[in-house]
Amino acid sequence: MPHRVPIHPYHRPDPVGLCGQRPSSEPEFTRFLVHCGIDSVSVSPDSFAAVKQCVAEAESGG
Repeated sequence: MPHRVPIHPYHRPDPVGLCGQRPSSEPEFTRFLVHCGIDSVSVSPDSFAAVKQCVAEAESGG
């Protein structure tokens, strides 16, 4: 449950990443992860473009 795991970029010593199906099947979920401060996600090749767009929008404040 990601909403129960506090992820804050300034209070953790190590990078945090996520490997799993949800960012691939629901690219909008990646926006949530970016807002939580996640450092990396692994996605399937067929969803890369959609996830990349969500990350770019989230990082630009969208």
